[in-house]
Formats: sequence, C-alpha cells, structure tokens
Amino acid sequence: MKPINNLFWYLFSILVVSITVAIYAVILWVNTYAFVFTLLASYIINILTALIIFSQKRHSSAKLSWMLFVIIVPLIGHVLYFSLGQKYPHRRDYLVVQSEMDNDTEIIDEQHSFATKEEVTFNHLSIYNKTAILNGEIKTYEMPNDYFNDLFLAIEEAKNEVWLVSYWVESGHLFDELAFLLLKKQKQGVNIRWLVDDYGRRNVKNHQWNELKKQGINVVFIGKLKFTFFLSSNLYRNHRKFILIDSKILFNGGSNIADQYVSLNPGYGIYRDFNYRIKGSYVYNYIKLFVQMWRRWADQDLTTNFNIKKLVVKSKLEATEKQNNLILSQGGPEIDDPVLEETIVKLISRAETEIKIMSPYFSLPNNIISALKVALLSGVKVTLYFPGFSRQKLVSNISLFELNVLLRYGMTAYLSNNYFNHSKAGVFDNKIAYLGTMNFDIRSFYAQYETIDIIQGETVTDIVKYMQKVESESKKLTTINTARSFSWPKKIFYAMLKSIV
Repeated sequence: MKPINNLFWYLFSILVVSITVAIYAVILWVNTYAFVFTLLASYIINILTALIIFSQKRHSSAKLSWMLFVIIVPLIGHVLYFSLGQKYPHRRDYLVVQSEMDNDTEIIDEQHSFATKEEVTFNHLSIYNKTAILNGEIKTYEMPNDYFNDLFLAIEEAKNEVWLVSYWVESGHLFDELAFLLLKKQKQGVNIRWLVDDYGRRNVKNHQWNELKKQGINVVFIGKLKFTFFLSSNLYRNHRKFILIDSKILFNGGSNIADQYVSLNPGYGIYRDFNYRIKGSYVYNYIKLFVQMWRRWADQDLTTNFNIKKLVVKSKLEATEKQNNLILSQGGPEIDDPVLEETIVKLISRAETEIKIMSPYFSLPNNIISALKVALLSGVKVTLYFPGFSRQKLVSNISLFELNVLLRYGMTAYLSNNYFNHSKAGVFDNKIAYLGTMNFDIRSFYAQYETIDIIQGETVTDIVKYMQKVESESKKLTTINTARSFSWPKKIFYAMLKSIV
C-alpha cells in the first residue's frame, strides 16, 4: 500500500509540473515575444509577491506555505494568496487592544506583590494575559452526554439570563432540545443572547434561526461570510464555545451543538470530549469576555454591575481545597500577537519533568516545535494523546507528519482506539494545566477566536487521571518513521497546506 501511496504523490507532482510547463509551451508556440513577456512578468510578479509575503508580520510557517503555493502553482497560487492569504483586515497590536480593555491591572499588581517562588510561572501568565487570578470550582465531564445533561438542567433552572457563544451548530436532536429549552426560558422572562459563528451555523436552516429571533431570542452571527470563501477574512472563525447561566455558572469545552458530539451520528463513530463546568468568582472573566464580544459583533453595550475587587476579596474568603486558581487566556485574529502560542511556549519552557498534551489536531508553528525540541533534548518527557480515528483524513495525515518530526526527538505518542478523542488539554509537571477550545494547531494559534483556562489546583489531578485512562485504552506509537519515509512531493504538499487546513 505504501509504494502505491508514494507513487500517487510522485505522479501528482509530475502532473502539476507538466501542466505548468505545458502552459508556457503553448505561449511559446503561439508567440515568442508573448513567451518572453510572460516569463519576465511572472518573474517580476513572483519577486513582488515574495517581498509582500516576507514583509508581513505573521508566523514563518504561513510565509513558507504561501511561497510554495506561488512558486509551484503559478497564477493559481497568486490568485489564492491575494484572495485567501491576506491577514485579518481588522488586526491590531496586542498592546493597543489591551490598553482599550478593562484589564483589572490594579488587582493583578496587588495579587503578585506577595507571590512565592512556586507561583512565579502562574503569576507571569496572569501578567502577560492581563487577567486576574480568580477562584473557581470545576466539575469535569469525560463524556459529552453527561456534559449536555448538566448543561440543559442548568438552563432549565436559569432565572435571569443565558448567554451562549457557539462555533458549530447543526440540526438534529441536540439542537432541537437546546432550542426548545431556550424558547421555554425566554417565555419565562429569561434573557437569551446567542453568538454563533456564521460559518458554523450553516447546518441549521435559515428559517429555524429566524424563528428563534422571532420568538425573542437575541441571535447574532460572528464574522459573516462574504462571496463564499474568496475573501481571506472568511477563513478567520470563532471557535469559542461557552455558556454563561445567571452570571454564576460557566460551561466550556470542545463540544459543539451537533449530534456527532454525543455519538448520535453513526457516520462519525463514538466521540469523547473533556468538557467542564466552573462556578465561583472566575466566571467574572467570561462575563467580561461575552460583554466585549457582544459589543464587537452586536454593536450593543451590555452594562454590568460586577466589582472585581469585591470578587477577589470574596474568593479569598471562600477558598477551599476544592477550589482552583484560574487564569483566562484568549486569542483571536484581531490581535497582532500570538497570545495563546506565547502562553504555551512559556508553559513548555518552564516545565522541568513532564509535559502532556491532548489534541484532536496537531500542526504547530515553529516556535512551539522549537520549544518542544528544547524540552525533549533537556530531558523533559513529552507525551501526546492523539486520535487514531478521524474522518478528516488529510488533516489527520498532516498531523501525523508533524508528529513524526518530534517522535525522532524522543516524544511519546498514543493513538486512541475505537473512538474520536476531541479533547483539548495540557498538563505541565502535574502542577499546572489548561482546558479550553484551543487545538494544538496553527489555526487555533493564529486564525480563530479561542480560549483556554489555565488551572492550578485539584482539577489538575482530574485531568491527569483522564489522560492516564486514555493512555490505557490507546496504542503507543512504537515505530518511528524516518523523514525519508515521506516522499518529497508529500512533504511539499503538507507544508503548503499546514497553515491553511
């Protein structure tokens, strides 16, 4: 099977080169002057395009991908780059964005003035993310069914408001039950606001959305698509998915509103996802985030009466052994600095013994690859938990290609069997962890709105136990493929698509 696979990639490469040569040959046959002009014009356009690509402030993997497109597939590559390859048009400097936001700077400074040596990393992350460290009691869910059962029960008991942020919403049993509950609560006087990604909402009929709006539910679509996908801004999506109930309870994790996430769609097999619920003062950070998102996408300012000082004092008094210290880290295409990537690099660089990562996708920017290599060569054990089953074969193959690079440096990888593991989590020295919506891939780090909750406390142990359970059910990758086992056409093709898929 492998020789046939390699033969396909060689034939594909020959086909691409042949088509390119044929185009130039036809031009030469028609008119010599036209051929010289075309050759010269192509050369000048390539130089100008290369200068534009390299002058942009973006990660090197994206620059390499687009350069390969432009060189290997001329004309088509140029059209794709200038239509789909442009940076998000509303991107701004991170420091400017932070200066315009309420960042609780006074509280952050006060919290860190008495930090012990063991708290340095956590405090550094708080300062960098401009987010106060707050307490929260976390309940985790290994199965999405249990997560949605508790979520729907909490919505049923809501008294004041239910605020939702979603990425992928699809017609089916799960959507029908959620819509029924939201309409029921709206009729009882509960305020419902729902932010949904405009791409992710396409699997629900327009008349269904219109009916929700007609019944009084405030639905706003994030990043409306224009001209299908022939604008680069259409590739930047909201991947956040959290629900706030009565400003007291937060539900978060990787599961979308679609039947396959509760294993009701036979074509997708069995899904697992590590979701969670948070109660306590930490919920304030998500209230603030939702208010910012609603202002950005609904153009409405939601007034809040929350006082961060009172929350911090109260959280100190209520702290118990079941509480966790938490920091919110968020990223998105509007921010010019890769906040999530740099947060992860910080966590990797501070690890002393062990790093565990769980992600359904694995396609890394060079900074994180370098950080992981340094950790591995320094004796830090790095383990990745990755799905052994996926319907997205191309994305999975690119992930395995990336994984192969780090396997050669000593990373350990486990592939889950008989189910698709959609969980997103990381643990560092069994002391600090994160949960959230962020995949360990370039799109999450650069092109999507994401959140992770950085955790210090009892929940870290729960995450470690879940990873141990997944490990016991998984197959360890024992054969390390050398770089030579990947044909050069496949390497080039994966490098081209790495930053896009």
